[in-house]
Amino acid sequence: MKFVLTRPIEDSKRIKQSLEIRGYNVIVNPLLEIKYKTNIFNPDKYEVLIFTSRHSIRYLEEKNIFPKNKIICGCGKSTFLEAKKFGTENTYIFYSNVSELEDNFANINAIKEKKVVYLRGRDITSDIVSIFKDDGINIDDIIVYEANEISEFNNEFINELDRGKDLAILFYSIRTAQVYLQSMEKYNLSNKTSIIMAYCISENVANFLTKFGIETRYALDTSDDAILQLISNEH
Repeated sequence: MKFVLTRPIEDSKRIKQSLEIRGYNVIVNPLLEIKYKTNIFNPDKYEVLIFTSRHSIRYLEEKNIFPKNKIICGCGKSTFLEAKKFGTENTYIFYSNVSELEDNFANINAIKEKKVVYLRGRDITSDIVSIFKDDGINIDDIIVYEANEISEFNNEFINELDRGKDLAILFYSIRTAQVYLQSMEKYNLSNKTSIIMAYCISENVANFLTKFGIETRYALDTSDDAILQLISNEH
């Protein structure tokens, strides 16, 4: 069975290497492209930084911005671990997902008196700013990157679909799954869903794809290691 990675190229490097070490053939076909904004963020204005994607962290790294003496909230294991690169002078709070952040963020000591910023992409699935505004917590949100669709399949991927052999595709977001389905229709390949096994980063992504007749499995947490463990359990 071949594996197809749908994340941006930079994000796919580690898991591609891990799969190849295990003897799997891997096709990289990104369905999203990350573009960082040119605006410069000033961390000195804020005491608390919220990250729900590691691309927001990479935006700061690209701008040579390294927050110090902050409370840094990271959603998802991979985002949290990447945030910890900013060093031990910060206080780090881990949330396994956005829902856990929504349930527990208000418990941070004196959070209503702190200046909070949410660094995010253009497209989001949860409006954190509005949710906490009702609790009297004011959060600035700043868009620092865009994830643009790439509705294209490369020749290697198309050839594998045409062959009708079983394929495993890794999905890390509902948006990527949507782009995939649109592209399948574009290439008149919608009848190939039966050969696909979708390995998903979360139950939400899996449930979305299941509605389109695609067999799915989902990881126990939002990390490459969890996806790899899921694959190892089945192969």
